[in-house]
Amino acid sequence: MLIPREIEKEFIYSLILDDQKKFEEIIYGNKLDYERILSIISLNRIEYFILNKLDEVSNSSELPTNFLDKLKKNYLKKSILTLKTIEKIFLLSNKLQDSNLEHVFLKGIALHDQNKINMRTMRDIDLLVDPKDIPQVVDLAKSLKFKFINENTDLSEDFFNNSSFYDLPLMTDDNEVFLEIHFRITTKSDNCPLKDNIFESKRLTKIHGSNIYIPSQNSLFVHLVYHASLKGNFNVGLIALVDTLQIFNKVTKKEVLKISESLEMTKITELFFELAEFFKNKKVILSKDAKKLKEVLVFPSLNSKITEILTQQSFLKMLSKSKDTLFVSKTHLQREFGVNKKLPSIFLFVRRWIRQMNQFSSPILFVLKNFIKVNKRTKIIRDLLKN
Repeated sequence: MLIPREIEKEFIYSLILDDQKKFEEIIYGNKLDYERILSIISLNRIEYFILNKLDEVSNSSELPTNFLDKLKKNYLKKSILTLKTIEKIFLLSNKLQDSNLEHVFLKGIALHDQNKINMRTMRDIDLLVDPKDIPQVVDLAKSLKFKFINENTDLSEDFFNNSSFYDLPLMTDDNEVFLEIHFRITTKSDNCPLKDNIFESKRLTKIHGSNIYIPSQNSLFVHLVYHASLKGNFNVGLIALVDTLQIFNKVTKKEVLKISESLEMTKITELFFELAEFFKNKKVILSKDAKKLKEVLVFPSLNSKITEILTQQSFLKMLSKSKDTLFVSKTHLQREFGVNKKLPSIFLFVRRWIRQMNQFSSPILFVLKNFIKVNKRTKIIRDLLKN
C-alpha cells in the first residue's frame, strides 16, 4: 500500500472529476511516477473507468505508451473474472425467475454499462433475497456448481435472527466466482429499511439479452454510499465515488436523501452529491467536508475492522471494540467454520486468530509506519460519519 502524493491525487481526480485543464497541466509538467499511478488505480479497482476516460480525452496520447499498455493489461486480467461472473449472474437470474423467488442483484451488475468500451469489473455476485426463500436459493446456487467455502456450513436460523449478520457464508464455484447471498443490507437491527426499499423499487432491465432484477437508481445510489461509508468504513476506495458519478444524473436527490435519513447517513450522502455537482459544474466551490471526503477516498484502504477500532471515541471503546473483534459468539464461529462437534470452541478461536493475524498483519504494520497520517484520516472519518 502506498500513500498518494499530492500530484498523484490531482492527476487521478482530474480524470475522475473531468477536470481537463488540471489534467493537461499535470501531464505536460512531466512530474508523474506512472508506476505509482498504476498501483493507485489498481488498488482502487478503477482501471476500466480510467481507460474509458482516456478514450474521451483528446491529449491522452501524451501519456507514456508503457503506462497505457500496463493499464490495459491490468484491466484485461480483471475482466476475465468479470465475464465469468456475468455468465453466472445470467444463469442464476433465469433460475430465480423461473422459480418465482423474490430477488435483486446488487451493485456490480446493476452498474454494468453496455455502451462503454471497457466494462466495470466485478469481484463477486451480490444477491439480495427474502430470508424465507434462502433454502431454495441455496439449492439453485448449488445446481450451478456453487458451494460453501466451508463444507461444514449449517444454515442455522441463528444467522437470520442475529442482527450482526446480513448475508450467508461465502459460496464459490470452480472458476472462483464468489456468491454473497444477502438477506438484508444493514446490521444494526432486524429491521432494514434499505432492504425494503430495494425490493419495493426494484426494476427489470435487459443486459446483453438477459432480464435481470436490479435496484432502482435511487436505492442503488444510497446502497453505494452506505457500502462505502457506514459499512465499509471508507475502505472501498475511489470506486465508490466513480460508481455514484455514473448514476448521479439518473437519481432524484430528494428521494435519495429521504432513504439516507432512515439510515442516519444524510450528511455523507450530501457530500457525495456535492462531489457529483462539482463533476458536473467546475464553478461549484467544494466545502471543507467534501474536500475531506476526497482525501479519505484516495487514501489507501485499510482493513475495515481496524478502521472501526481506530475511529472509536475513546481508548476504552477501542479496547472494547478490539475485544469484540477477537472474541466472538459461538454463532459467529459456526458461521465462519461451520458446525464441528468434534472440536471445542477454543480450537476454533485459535484458527480464527491465526487467520486474523494473516489478515491484519499488513494493515497494522502500515498503520504503525504511517501513524500520523492514519490518525489524521481517522479523525476525518469520525467527523464525516457524524450525521
